Amino acid sequence: MGWKYHGDDNSIEVIVDPDFQGDIRSLASVRPVWIVDSPHNGPAVDAVWADGSERNLFEVSRCRYGMPTNESRTCSISLAV
Repeated sequence: MGWKYHGDDNSIEVIVDPDFQGDIRSLASVRPVWIVDSPHNGPAVDAVWADGSERNLFEVSRCRYGMPTNESRTCSISLAV
């Protein structure tokens, strides 16, 4: 199967709460998810990554704000206010 990357509505879920309590797996069944990386969110993202491609979910990307990294799966978010 593999990860899905483009939904029918061309939307993504952007989660900026470092203590997100929702169900990431359910969100990833509908559209791609960008979620801020944090000590709380990290294990939930790991759990989705453990079986997400087998379940044909949309990709879940960790967003690290202001943290240097050597990993390629990062994103930066700029918000216009």
